[in-house]
Amino acid sequence: MNKILSKRLLRDLRTNFGRYAALLLLIVMGIYLVVSIFGSAEMIIQGTENHKSVNMVEDGQFTVFVPLSDENISELTADGTQIEPMFSLDLKTKENETLRMFRNREIIDLIQLDEGELAAKNGEAVIEKGYASAHNIHIGDTAIAGGTSFTVTGIGSVPDYDMCIANFSDTAVERSSFGLLFTTAEQYDELRSAGGLNAEEYTYAYRLGNTTNDELKEKIRDIKITPESVGDKYFRETIEEILDERNEIENGVSKLNDGAKELSEGLDDLSSHSSELRDAADKLFEGYLAQANTSLAAAGQNIVLTEENYHDTLEKLTAATHSEQFSALMKSLDDISGFRNGISEYTEGADSAAEGSEELSDGG
Repeated sequence: MNKILSKRLLRDLRTNFGRYAALLLLIVMGIYLVVSIFGSAEMIIQGTENHKSVNMVEDGQFTVFVPLSDENISELTADGTQIEPMFSLDLKTKENETLRMFRNREIIDLIQLDEGELAAKNGEAVIEKGYASAHNIHIGDTAIAGGTSFTVTGIGSVPDYDMCIANFSDTAVERSSFGLLFTTAEQYDELRSAGGLNAEEYTYAYRLGNTTNDELKEKIRDIKITPESVGDKYFRETIEEILDERNEIENGVSKLNDGAKELSEGLDDLSSHSSELRDAADKLFEGYLAQANTSLAAAGQNIVLTEENYHDTLEKLTAATHSEQFSALMKSLDDISGFRNGISEYTEGADSAAEGSEELSDGG
């Protein structure tokens, strides 16, 4: 029996060899693909963590309108947080492309050089590798930006521009039209002082100490900037105009709040007399109704008018007698009833308005 099964198995393998070989190849390729994906993911994770510690990747960054003072920096770094200015200037090339210039990084988001070295003196620069590749720029070549010639001493990248875009709203990397340039602090200050460039961007990168992002954000919000601390004359004038407008708004809100309080007090007085107005209207209607009953009795009509039946009763009497007297009496009672209902609605509205004005005053 075993001999028969063995022959049958061998015959089946020979007959379907292609099918079994393809199935085996599919299994091997599937296992290889899964192992490769997991291996690549692990290498990327480890590589990212390694570069994060080597290049001192930031925990975050923030941009301000006015550079922070030394006192502000001391307050923000008292808990061990590290902060480094990442100020930048956008320089235009002859082809109207943009090179964003920074000072060499010292403690945060350090430059990862693919080749060459950092700029050590004026006229030298490290250029971002994507822009260098798009323009076939190599070590020792010259790049001209902002009317200044730079000798390329290094090619590399930085963590905060891993996706090298000019603005966060950009959806695609344009390597041929935007890149980065890193120079010495002296070269940067010289170009900034020369003028004729776009406004400087005041960005700070930080690495957290014994604090959290939310706590640091609150500290930054608490920093007060006065117009006198702004060095740029035109920017200072802009801030002063904004503050003037803000003061006008605050004064308007204050006046509105005072008016709301006065309105609330007036409506409270009116609301306190609402019941008296309603009682007076009720008494007026009841008195006129009693007078109407007296007049009907004197005219020999054995009828008692009430609030519920006066209209229908007088309408029937008018139709039966064709007397204008009954019609006029019905109209007078209708007018007084309408007046009473109006008083009731008016006082209810006054009560609601008093409550609303009190809430407005409290909210102001």
